[in-house]
Amino acid sequence: MRTVAQFRLCLLGEFDLRIGDESVSVPVRCQQVLALLALRDRPVERRPLCAALWPDEPPERCRNNLRTTIWRLRQLDDRLVLVDGTHVRLGQVVEVDVRHAMAQARDAIDAGRLSPDLDLRLLCADLLEDWDDEWVLLERERFRQLRMHALEAISVQLSRQGAHSLAVEAGLGAISAEPFRESAHRALIEAFIGEGNLVEALRQYQRFSDLAAELGIMPSPRLTSLMKDLLPVPHDVIPAQVRRRVRRSDG
Repeated sequence: MRTVAQFRLCLLGEFDLRIGDESVSVPVRCQQVLALLALRDRPVERRPLCAALWPDEPPERCRNNLRTTIWRLRQLDDRLVLVDGTHVRLGQVVEVDVRHAMAQARDAIDAGRLSPDLDLRLLCADLLEDWDDEWVLLERERFRQLRMHALEAISVQLSRQGAHSLAVEAGLGAISAEPFRESAHRALIEAFIGEGNLVEALRQYQRFSDLAAELGIMPSPRLTSLMKDLLPVPHDVIPAQVRRRVRRSDG
């Protein structure tokens, strides 16, 4: 039984429970309990915990599943999961990557500041990407929305600070989370402009214009106005398709 080291629970990308550099083998049901408790970030009653994890199982079997799973987790380390009467919670020895990601995201969105330990990789990954449980799908979408808004805000802030390469990375992450979000494309275009990469900015505008056309819409006046500032770029370095799109938007 482990008694000293801290655990790190990774839910972004694939599930992984680590102690130091060592990955710990965890049965599937134990993974499910750890993941749900980590995402709830508070004590959870046994009944809703069972209902979320095993919705198609009879109540008695659910309770047995939970008892067995908690026992197995406590065999790994009795600090992993704490039980208090009718409630279960994740132990304080467990660090959770998605909690760090959410804290960084809320700093960027709510406080308008960049976390001192900002890690864009955390905000560019999906939650438990290979799981298809209903409760995971809901949590994944909730996190996708949060990280999408955060990456966009972070890209804008990094551009203002002159950290254009990181701003580009954040902008690409925001677009990956939601390809049809114009404000994310605008943030990326502004990052390209900031680093002097005007041709790439024009290409990105073309990419978004093509996506918007699939929905039967045009880029907003705000975005086309931004692109007009690039027209002094020498004519021969602007891709022909981009020139046509800019002229159409300008007309």
